[in-house]
Amino acid sequence: MMKKVRSEGFLSLNLKVELVLIQREIPMEKAQDCRMNFVRLVAHFFMEEKMEKRVALIGIVVEQYESAEKLNRILHEYGEYVIGRMGIPYREKNMNIISVAVDAPMDIISTLSGKLGMLPGVSSKTIYAKSKKESL
Repeated sequence: MMKKVRSEGFLSLNLKVELVLIQREIPMEKAQDCRMNFVRLVAHFFMEEKMEKRVALIGIVVEQYESAEKLNRILHEYGEYVIGRMGIPYREKNMNIISVAVDAPMDIISTLSGKLGMLPGVSSKTIYAKSKKESL
């Protein structure tokens, strides 16, 4: 019964979001961002189990300066999960090295790392702190 109520609630909210996007004539690009934010918001309220948060470190190497603006936009988008970040310019090799510490559910961390790694001239790798279960 609870699953049915949750899925009906999600569909109802989703239809309302679509109607608002159409009524306000939101451009396609911005509408997609609105949908993604909606899905994230709904996930917090309609999830059956609270996802375990993990601490992770994302290592980023930027070899194309042109990707810096998009990279910063993505990091800002996930700002609520960022504990801190450090950037080191390596001028001799014409690259930048960035480390970002995050505390988030694993799916959020992997999505963030994946988005960063898809940028041209950007590589990213993630390492996770051991969870309490793993250290026992």
